[in-house]
Amino acid sequence: MNVIKTEHTYEISSYYLWTDNTTVLQWIRSHSDRHPTFIANRIAEIQDNSDPSEWRHVPGRQNVADDGSRGLQLANLDPECRWLNGPAFLTLPEEFWPVDIAVPQEVSLATEVTSSPGVNDVSKDSLHE
Repeated sequence: MNVIKTEHTYEISSYYLWTDNTTVLQWIRSHSDRHPTFIANRIAEIQDNSDPSEWRHVPGRQNVADDGSRGLQLANLDPECRWLNGPAFLTLPEEFWPVDIAVPQEVSLATEVTSSPGVNDVSKDSLHE
């Protein structure tokens, strides 16, 4: 997002980022250090370059990014196709956009682990029994 912000000559007052993957949305809205290293690094990069509150869920059928992987032919890329224009709801006022989903918060499974040294009662008499 930083490149987009700095390379345009007009000021961007707000923006939204979209994903159709609720798992990814949950990851973005959580602490990146809770994930395996590869995922944590990607999530940290996303969080460094955007605010988690800017991310929204787009229902799969409205996600134009999937069109290319679902057989959209080059011949069908006319100026009016949704691949070039984005989902139709983006031309409407925000109140008509898909409702943002509430992703469940991760449950902390922090458990205190304590140990005590194992002590065996060993006496001279018990060694000869």
